Amino acid sequence: MSTEESVEKGLKQAIAHHEQAQLKLRLQGLEARRNKIRKLRMISAIAAGIVLLAVIGVLLFPSKDLDSQALYATHFSPYPNALAPVTRTAPEDTLNQAFEAYERGAYVEAITGFKQMLERKNDSDIRFYLGMSLQSNSQHEEALGQYAQISPSSTRFQPQLHWYMALLYIQNEQFVEAAQSLERLLESDSPYKQTAAKELLEAIN
Repeated sequence: MSTEESVEKGLKQAIAHHEQAQLKLRLQGLEARRNKIRKLRMISAIAAGIVLLAVIGVLLFPSKDLDSQALYATHFSPYPNALAPVTRTAPEDTLNQAFEAYERGAYVEAITGFKQMLERKNDSDIRFYLGMSLQSNSQHEEALGQYAQISPSSTRFQPQLHWYMALLYIQNEQFVEAAQSLERLLESDSPYKQTAAKELLEAIN
């Protein structure tokens, strides 16, 4: 083989090696791009799955953004005087004066009268109205303290006691205690606030 042929053969081999190297590089680049695309698709699929699960969770288990103050204001109104009808024949009687003040919304005056009566004799029904006067006067902690001293079995206002305690617990965002009070009310034989108690219990659970 002549020198010229040898050079030509070497040149062809060099070109072939170079083309093979270039082809290999291109193939490697294509494979890298394919891997990158697969990875991006996998990440997108995972992200889409997470979003889907989140949406399903919201639909199946919607969160309750409770406005405890609004719930309290919607359901609270002072319980009427059902213990001692006010009469004009006994204007100086402490009981009569206290309930007369209660009926006209003079709660500070009613609180004073009920406290005076309780100093003379412990009476669960009078204590209930003391708590009601305090609650109506926005003295919520004091009202709850008075209600807590009443044994449910000692008052004719047992269902009302559970109802108003539940409202105070809701106002304080003590939803577990509120639910317990509402459940006690629902377990009673009284028809008092049964529908409202069910609705309120569902709202806070």
